[in-house]
Amino acid sequence: ETLTLVFERDEGDPATPPQNPPASPATGASAIDAKLKFRRLLAVGPEVTVRSARSDMQGWMTSLNYDEQNRIIALSDPRHVRLLQRNNEILCPEITAVLDEDKKQIEQVECRGAGQLYQYARDTDQNLPTTRKKRELSATWQRVLKKVPDVDGLDLIELTGRAELKRIGQMSLEADVIGIWVTRGNGRI
Repeated sequence: ETLTLVFERDEGDPATPPQNPPASPATGASAIDAKLKFRRLLAVGPEVTVRSARSDMQGWMTSLNYDEQNRIIALSDPRHVRLLQRNNEILCPEITAVLDEDKKQIEQVECRGAGQLYQYARDTDQNLPTTRKKRELSATWQRVLKKVPDVDGLDLIELTGRAELKRIGQMSLEADVIGIWVTRGNGRI
């Protein structure tokens, strides 16, 4: 419904004096336009949708706030943000992600509020509704899920608050805090 983009003047090299060429007759644009740099984006509405072909991800929420300079993406929805990436789905009211220095990979994630995470079987038809997909793994928590880099190429995923982790048909674990380590980059346990 509302999209706000924030640009700031890119001053460039302070040793180089600014040049102000005349406005382009076709566009009316001036040199100031060329010196603008994207900083933040805020999208708000009853349904904000985001898609990334590179990450094979799509999401639905009511608010998306991206701070390009600090590499932070904040998603929220009073009911739940829904993110679907390949064979993984997460539902949670607030999700904050920090991108790596190259802004290509998610380095850290914090999901605040009661949430669920599902990993679907790889052979499941991706066109099926998620309610009909075969689940391999499910996790629930009441307070927070965090994913942070840990040692030796692993990421630590920590679920807090009446946490439950189920590998469907194999095992189930319940505790106030559950910590699991996954291979960095692929999210596989």
